[in-house]
Order: sequence, then structure tokens, then C-alpha cells
Amino acid sequence: MLGARLCAPFYLGTTTDVWTHNTEMLGYIVEMVAQFTTQVTVLVTNAEEICVLLGRSSQTRGLGKVEREQCPLPHHIRRLAAQLSPEECRQVTICLGLKVEQWYDLEYQFQHQPSNDLKFMALWSSTIRSRHLCFNDLKNVLDNIGLNPHLLCQVYSSKS
Repeated sequence: MLGARLCAPFYLGTTTDVWTHNTEMLGYIVEMVAQFTTQVTVLVTNAEEICVLLGRSSQTRGLGKVEREQCPLPHHIRRLAAQLSPEECRQVTICLGLKVEQWYDLEYQFQHQPSNDLKFMALWSSTIRSRHLCFNDLKNVLDNIGLNPHLLCQVYSSKS
């Protein structure tokens, strides 16, 4: 009798009642996960919103004035290289002053290594050649070739 009292508040009835209850709970959980996923997707798809979430003003178009005036360090260049395709990287480096022949030379030298090594070396060489290159210069180059300048926001603030 004591066991029946302890179980009574949790008794759902027949097996069909338990199945219906579990199905309803599962449906509710799936619906909540779907709503959450939709909300996260909306936030992540807009790069400008990412910058706002990171505490950056959307009016500055990504990096703040002080950050745009800083020179990119090797780890920033490495992150940028990882974000770009080889063709995009080639366009960026040529806009920064690397000659096409120099790109092909680097491509030949790095043909048996990961593509990120080639991209990093090309970007780093361009950065060194164009003295006093800052993030604002990189932003202008990205704008000129049709890439999203908010890439630099991710490159600058990345913890990796």
C-alpha cells in the first residue's frame, strides 16, 4: 500500500497514456531546439551582428578607429590567410603590391606544403613590402576586391 502511494503521483495510466505523454514531451523539446537553432542561425548569418555581439559598434563597420590604425601582427596575418581562398589571397596580395610573378614563385616554392603556408607567406611578404600597412589598408583592399571587410573583425578578435 505504501508503494502505491509513492508511485501514485507519477502514475500516468495505461501504456498508451505513457507513450502519448512521452511523444508530446519529445515534440515540445524538438520544437524548442528548432526555435533556438533558428535564433542562433539568424544571429550568426549577419557578420555585422557578430561585430555588435562582440562589443563593436556597427557604425565603425567592424573594427574601431584605434584598431584600424594598428599594424597587423603575424598571428593576424595567419588568421586572415586561413579565412581566404588561394585565389582571394592572390587578389589581396597583388592589391598590396606583390607582383604576379612573385606570387607564382611563392606558389612554386610552397607547392608541396599546406596552402595556408603559401597564403601566409604571400600576405606577410606584401605586408612587409608595404611599410606601415594597417588594418584600415587591409579593409580598403577587401572592399576593392569585393570581400566582406568584417573578415578583419574576426581576424582581429579571434582567440585561436
